[in-house]
Amino acid sequence: MDLAKATTDLQVRVANQAELPIVLAILDEAAQWLISKGIHQWDSPPPPALTQHLTTELEGQRIYLVDTPAAASVATFRLNTQDTTRSMFIR
Repeated sequence: MDLAKATTDLQVRVANQAELPIVLAILDEAAQWLISKGIHQWDSPPPPALTQHLTTELEGQRIYLVDTPAAASVATFRLNTQDTTRSMFIR
């Protein structure tokens, strides 16, 4: 897939519980890329504690997926609305 061409029609949506494997796969791919660059910021595969945390975040509808027009999820993020009353942060 040519992501450069697909970025014009991206869709952002709340992820659901059934999509935990997709979220984990995206995060694992990012971790593997970082590790390949010598940056050991995230574990690959994701540790069980992260899976538990993401399950809670999915239940709270704070995890989002970014989809291409072909319905492939290519990114994920957490929208933090709890730290402030005037701003939201992507983590």
